[in-house]
Amino acid sequence: MRELLLRGVGLTALLIMAGCGGPVDESTEPELGSQEQELPMCKVDVPKPCPTGYVCIGRTCYPNVEP
Repeated sequence: MRELLLRGVGLTALLIMAGCGGPVDESTEPELGSQEQELPMCKVDVPKPCPTGYVCIGRTCYPNVEP
């Protein structure tokens, strides 16, 4: 009887550990942060305030994406 109880407790613990999915791998987080790019600010009093391929929206240069 005691052996059956220990097997049940062991099986339950195994299922709980497997259901949690284990530790979270946080190694991808820094990789995503390094992919971010700062957008250039629009230059004031310049005929062309943003670099080629960018458009000025609210004092920030955004890539000009045409549909």
